[in-house]
Amino acid sequence: MRKVINIKPAEEIVLVDPESQREYVGIFNMKSLFLFQTKMAELGITRENLPDCDLMTVCLYSVLNANEEIEYDDVEQLARRIGPVGGKEIIGMFMDMLYDSMSKEQQEMAKKMMAQYVLQARKGK
Repeated sequence: MRKVINIKPAEEIVLVDPESQREYVGIFNMKSLFLFQTKMAELGITRENLPDCDLMTVCLYSVLNANEEIEYDDVEQLARRIGPVGGKEIIGMFMDMLYDSMSKEQQEMAKKMMAQYVLQARKGK
């Protein structure tokens, strides 16, 4: 018996930075997911300290490095220039991709973690 897997194409984003006059191309794929997990571990980010981390920068780093090489420090500088709406969109797209790769139980845990992150961010932590 064989199983047929329908491939869902990876989404791409293009970020245009007017300050540096540069375009950055990112891709939401399995490589970006691996880079996300690796960077979270490297930075020592866990469920307990997630509300204190800069999640948007980690997501952006992962998505951009799946397509081209860019240093984390450069991504941090770029992330500081992205407004709340753009940041929310990047995190949302990344989380959609992440949820698609999870079981139902993992999805529920991730939703709770994101809710905690959002609450802490609103409190200004």
